[in-house]
Amino acid sequence: LKTKYSLNKNITFHSLRHSFATYYLSNGGSLLTLQSMLGHSNLNTTTIYLHLSQNFNELEGINYV
Repeated sequence: LKTKYSLNKNITFHSLRHSFATYYLSNGGSLLTLQSMLGHSNLNTTTIYLHLSQNFNELEGINYV
């Protein structure tokens, strides 16, 4: 069974990897596990994804749409 998807032709491997990492962390994934999955030798490299996974609507007095 072959399924076709209407994906943007400009999607890169890097954008898919980045999207996965952000989604993983925003759904409660472990930073150390993500580090291992992405093959980062330095945890600082993985922490880049932390700010992207934050829900800024939870900050008091600030609402982003």
